Amino acid sequence: MYTDIYAIRLAETYLLRAEAYLDKGDIVNAAADVNVVRARANADPVAPGNVNIAYILDERARELMVEEPRWLTLARLGL
Repeated sequence: MYTDIYAIRLAETYLLRAEAYLDKGDIVNAAADVNVVRARANADPVAPGNVNIAYILDERARELMVEEPRWLTLARLGL
């Protein structure tokens, strides 16, 4: 029998909060949350001026590659 399995990753939580900050217009905190995820991956930090929803979605795709169907996120955002 197959059932849904709920798994929450800390990186996903940071990226969701980055989306919320971005929605409020707070790009500094949105970038800070994205940079927490990028720092764990030893990636260069992103400047606040470069953070938009497309950037966060790309970061989600890189971080959560096969763990989350992308269409769920796009549907949630109305994209």
